[in-house]
Amino acid sequence: MFSSDGATLLQQAGQTDAAIALLDKYEAVFKPIVNTTANGKTVGALDRDDRYWLTRGDVQRDAGKLDDALASYDKAIAAKNVNLVKATYAKGSVFIAKKEFDKAAEQLTDITPPDGTGALPEAYMAMGEIQFSKKDWAAGCQSYAYAITKLKAQSVPREQLNAMVTDVEKKLITAGQRPVAKLWVDEAKPLLQ
Repeated sequence: MFSSDGATLLQQAGQTDAAIALLDKYEAVFKPIVNTTANGKTVGALDRDDRYWLTRGDVQRDAGKLDDALASYDKAIAAKNVNLVKATYAKGSVFIAKKEFDKAAEQLTDITPPDGTGALPEAYMAMGEIQFSKKDWAAGCQSYAYAITKLKAQSVPREQLNAMVTDVEKKLITAGQRPVAKLWVDEAKPLLQ
């Protein structure tokens, strides 16, 4: 979708106001359009446009408008479309930014199964952060390990994966968990090979 891509590029260029303005124009054009579903109901085209709401939420989140971002992500989730998992993760990330870890965990639980079968590595990283905030070091390390495994499968550069291992190690050391940090490094390094 042109407006989402354009808004993302404007946002990356630091032009948040222009990104919001582009999204507002898109919304003005598509808001009155309705479609008929297979079962004969009418639904607004914008209500089903999860990509639009996801992009709008991302721009709002990066602009520090966290409550507006939550509302946009709720609309992306309500669309029940292909970006449902991404929208769910994005909403959880806003709760993390607001330091509302219980709400974040509630949001992310369905997309971060404890067996590692979830689709998004970012969601497992967020869950690891939540678990560390609750001093659940073992579960947090497991979540970070799932994230690294998924990122490796996506051919993320080794340097980036090494940086993640080091970042988790530093978080553990800062939290006074030096023995856990050593165990983390010993267990995580083989994941990179």
